[in-house]
Amino acid sequence: MDPSSSGVPSLTLTINQQLIKHTTLFKYLGIYVDERLSFQKHCNKMLQKIHTNSTILKYLTRSQTSSLKARLLICNAFIVPYFQLIHTIWPLLSLSTIETVEATNRQIYRLIYNWWDARNDEVQWLPVFQPAATRAQRFLRRFLDKATTVSPEFFENYILTKAMPMYLRMHMEEEHFIAALPRSRPNNHIRQWITSTTNEHCKCYLDRFTNFLSKELI
Repeated sequence: MDPSSSGVPSLTLTINQQLIKHTTLFKYLGIYVDERLSFQKHCNKMLQKIHTNSTILKYLTRSQTSSLKARLLICNAFIVPYFQLIHTIWPLLSLSTIETVEATNRQIYRLIYNWWDARNDEVQWLPVFQPAATRAQRFLRRFLDKATTVSPEFFENYILTKAMPMYLRMHMEEEHFIAALPRSRPNNHIRQWITSTTNEHCKCYLDRFTNFLSKELI
């Protein structure tokens, strides 16, 4: 991160005497991670790639020899992979970003089915139409099924992390709980964390992930 632009204090990190450079954006496993973990730049880059590759669909739609099957194959090959990279971080997206992705999703349906002047509600009336949120939910459910099989310890660590606020409440409120341990005065951030009923300010990706999967989507 760049301290001058983000307002965070200067931080020097070294690994094996090698200085780790500050950066505002880096790419890891196809995901662009920005300094504020908003993933706005990641979505912008993916939407830009979708827009660029959609020109192939526009060309096929104008062609008299193109078929619906051909347009679907092009979409699955050149557009869907970028949507899936957005689905990966869907629970962390802001509402405005989600609306932008949904608008792009509807535009792709217009191109596939050669319905250039269709209104938003008309696109959603298509029998095959699926909102981007619904596809993201299905994508993440498949990921969850695979992850629990391949790496169950990842979720075990998550459960242990969720137990930490309960442990701290017991430590601070119960007079006879671990009396042998010294008690220090917690700062306001810790006190707010363990007394909050929602903990909305400290939810991690898996918290938002599970909340998103539990939603009823159309």
